[in-house]
Amino acid sequence: MTKRKALVIYGSITGNTKMIASAFAEVCEEYGFETDLVKIDPRRDWEKEPVFTEDYDLICLGSPIIAGLPYREVSMLMGLQG
Repeated sequence: MTKRKALVIYGSITGNTKMIASAFAEVCEEYGFETDLVKIDPRRDWEKEPVFTEDYDLICLGSPIIAGLPYREVSMLMGLQG
């Protein structure tokens, strides 16, 4: 039986979202998921380091909320703004 895979992908400015994302990753590991923790960083070259969501059984997305909206980098990656 293949191990289930989880992706915890997050954007963080002050470190609070990173702390929560890490906790999610720990829980996924406890439940037997092979887990990748990926930070959404404006300096990351997504074409050179792609993440293929179809490779995962579970995906968690975390973002700070600024003025009622997700972090700009998260919104851009998810195609919510140009």
